[in-house]
Amino acid sequence: KKLVDGIFVISLQGSTSADKRNEGRLDAFKEKWHHSCGGAAPQIHHCPGVIDARRGYGLTISLLQCLERAKQMDLEVNVIFEDDARLFERPESLYFCDAEKRRNMLWSGLPEDSFITFLGGHSWKYQNADEDGTDVTNSNAANSIQFRE
Repeated sequence: KKLVDGIFVISLQGSTSADKRNEGRLDAFKEKWHHSCGGAAPQIHHCPGVIDARRGYGLTISLLQCLERAKQMDLEVNVIFEDDARLFERPESLYFCDAEKRRNMLWSGLPEDSFITFLGGHSWKYQNADEDGTDVTNSNAANSIQFRE
């Protein structure tokens, strides 16, 4: 049976030259998902993080490698998280536990030609004060994205 949906996590856990603060982060991510989803927790694929002294470069290379892996797996819909992303403690977050609900929730309101969206991050800056999300000018991090074929 063809897999149609993938959850991927970029993490430096297990990288020999990574800072010690990265130890256990992937395990904590998976533990939190299993705590939230119980038996419905999706399979989580690890994308090894790349270390580079240039700010954001290692994460960008990791993201590209993760995208290539998902493409090779021939998955229809994918979500990529950084290992510090967490589900909120509210009922809507449980939609992430079920592939069909996740796809419907994340893609139903988007234009048909959308193929990538940012799901979360921090320190967003907007061009206008209304912050409707359509005019982002800067973000310090995007902790999760989704994409589809």
